[in-house]
Amino acid sequence: MGYRILAGIGRFLVSIIFLALGVNSILNWEISKSELSAAMANWELYIGYIEGVSFVIQNLLMTVPILVILGSALQLAGGFILCLSLRVRLGALLLLCQLIPTTALYYHFWFLDGPLMQRSLILFLKNLSIIGSLFVIIALGQGDSPATQKSKPN
Repeated sequence: MGYRILAGIGRFLVSIIFLALGVNSILNWEISKSELSAAMANWELYIGYIEGVSFVIQNLLMTVPILVILGSALQLAGGFILCLSLRVRLGALLLLCQLIPTTALYYHFWFLDGPLMQRSLILFLKNLSIIGSLFVIIALGQGDSPATQKSKPN
């Protein structure tokens, strides 16, 4: 019983950031769109010289409102599923679908230097730790005790 309670608390704590970010994206719609556009423009600046990349980024820039809606929907749906301890593996998977591309897009420390690089690296590593916790949630599901998991069929 204790494992399930601890796992529930952990899922709740992980879900808080996604719920807050999803609500914030909706409440600050214009800022969310401009931040995503700026992140894409940065990628175009860094790797736009590669043939075809600039074309792809320019086309993605036209879909920024759709991408913000999709990201917010994934954050809110996955966050609520985790928070309420419903189909937790599905919730974690939805959050991974949002968090992995977002982490690479926004925290490109490898293109930066100085204080900007250090800040971006720290935020990148923070997101990696959240990604790791989502993988643990996918692996353990509701958080049964290790002894219970061994006796269950796959």
